[in-house]
Amino acid sequence: MEKGYAIVTGASRGIGKACAEQLAKEGYDVLINYSASKERAQENAKNFSEKYGVKTAIFQANVSDYKKMEEMRDFAVETFGENLQVLVNNAGGGHMAPFLDLPFEIMEETIDVNLKGTMYGFRLFGPLMIKNNYGRIISIASSSGLRSTPNNSSYQAAKAGVIGFNRGMAIDWGKHNITCNCICPGFVLTEAGEALGEEFIQQIANNSPLKTIGHVEDIQKALSYLIHSNVMTGQSIAVNCGTCMW
Repeated sequence: MEKGYAIVTGASRGIGKACAEQLAKEGYDVLINYSASKERAQENAKNFSEKYGVKTAIFQANVSDYKKMEEMRDFAVETFGENLQVLVNNAGGGHMAPFLDLPFEIMEETIDVNLKGTMYGFRLFGPLMIKNNYGRIISIASSSGLRSTPNNSSYQAAKAGVIGFNRGMAIDWGKHNITCNCICPGFVLTEAGEALGEEFIQQIANNSPLKTIGHVEDIQKALSYLIHSNVMTGQSIAVNCGTCMW
């Protein structure tokens, strides 16, 4: 099959950036979505294009804004065509706090970005894959969607919703040769993770059976496997050094 293009949401930094780079490395043209970090997105697009010889573009959209996601869909088709082969629903985030102390607006935002944003990705970009009878959809969930930890209920609920929704879509869209899987990272060392300090990072490592932490390269390997597999669908791969065994 002729190589098409990929879309990665929340790809200006961290895991999203790593996913976009892996796809570019594997020869996909890539649309990099970002919410606020335009300069980072532009830098990533330029670097990936020069390094891997693929076409890249950026588009600003908060994934919880359905209208903006529609505009991104139209931009993708105008820029890359209709041969969308990979969608990575990565954009997300959350806030840790006791549930009754969490402002209602933050709770809503957590659900909107993580769960609704993923659903909007399926809703708007899935029809392109159905038309082509081919697609690989990977949603970056979290080990928090598989287990419970203190003061994290809204984020856990949102990510558990992503996992459940993914399973349902895997059943519904399998007939279209579309696989739907989740990657559920534990702690992954990104720029944001480094800001937490060496002592905190070491504590995370000590709580792991492997006495180590995850890196973005581990997520890239899981992503590569899922986009190449013809038999994996409806699954949640927990890349978390054994801190949550699924």
